[in-house]
Amino acid sequence: MDRREFFRRTGGGLLLGAPLAGLPATAAALASRDGAATAGLVVLGQADRAGALSLAHRLAAALGNGGRPLPVQARDAAALRRPDQVDALLALPRGTRVLGVMDDASAVVFLAMAASRGAHLLAHGHHRLATQGATRHACSATACGEALAWHEPALRPTAHVEHFYRATLGEAAPGAHAPLPAAAGTDEALASFLIRL
Repeated sequence: MDRREFFRRTGGGLLLGAPLAGLPATAAALASRDGAATAGLVVLGQADRAGALSLAHRLAAALGNGGRPLPVQARDAAALRRPDQVDALLALPRGTRVLGVMDDASAVVFLAMAASRGAHLLAHGHHRLATQGATRHACSATACGEALAWHEPALRPTAHVEHFYRATLGEAAPGAHAPLPAAAGTDEALASFLIRL
């Protein structure tokens, strides 16, 4: 199944372009009943891609509770593409959200298997990390209009990605979080996604 088919099945297609400010209002339904948006959230990073693992750790730190980062489940590309391994990763309670960061090919396979097991796509992104110059990002939430696309300096290439997923989960602006170290310098093309089981 290609990505367009997955998006069509899980949310009515790619919905392009909404400001970050508009996401919290539409994402309120994604938060858990007790109001803790990160309750029932699992962060998954591709272990054999330095940029993917670095971005997963940054997102886990940005979404953590009380300054404590969420744990990151690290799996290599082979595990992210094997049905038995994906089944094990998706054997979580219904309603759990999975935030994944991996190479594009692994993401396509993982999302297709997740969709066949009933997962719903909430948001996705594409990231071209660079060691020099600007890093490019494009992110979209299925509950919003158009995709967001921007460039960030290579020294801090993921600040707005963190804000995007916080907003999609219905969390407030980061406020007084400690500054995160710069992501590992790599030249990689990655995909990120947020699904609800």
